[in-house]
Amino acid sequence: MTSYRSTCEIVELAARVMPVAGLVAVQRHGEAVCFARCGDTVGVLAAVDEAIARWRTSGRRTLGIIAKSDFLAARYAELIARDHDLTLLTDETDAYPGGIVVSSVRLAKGLEFDEAVLLDVDGRQYATEADRNLLYVAVTRAMHALTVLYRDEPSPFLGEKRPR
Repeated sequence: MTSYRSTCEIVELAARVMPVAGLVAVQRHGEAVCFARCGDTVGVLAAVDEAIARWRTSGRRTLGIIAKSDFLAARYAELIARDHDLTLLTDETDAYPGGIVVSSVRLAKGLEFDEAVLLDVDGRQYATEADRNLLYVAVTRAMHALTVLYRDEPSPFLGEKRPR
């Protein structure tokens, strides 16, 4: 019941998404989780660009950009690849050499990234109990820094302290 992967700040958010009795983080603090309201796809892409710029200056090796579905991951990868070198994880992906990866939650499960950006964490996208499980998996992929992007209203699973 001890999380060795993520900072206390990330584990705190994970516990709000899905309360797990007795889950504690190794006392390793890091950056506060960054939340950003993006409005539309243009806003999401601008926020992703900012997150990539922060990641590049951090000196960290891996950045996971995570969408809810395989379809959304592929569409976002097309758009983000216009300005950035990246790897799109698919069922056929054999290896991941580091750098920027775009993935669905399903394919990111079991992986860890130095930093992660979660896309479209809205009440419409993450509304059911199955969605809550997906969001928990997505949040817990990040080790050191996490950015949560939403368009209008954040998912209620982000907890009462969720951003507005």
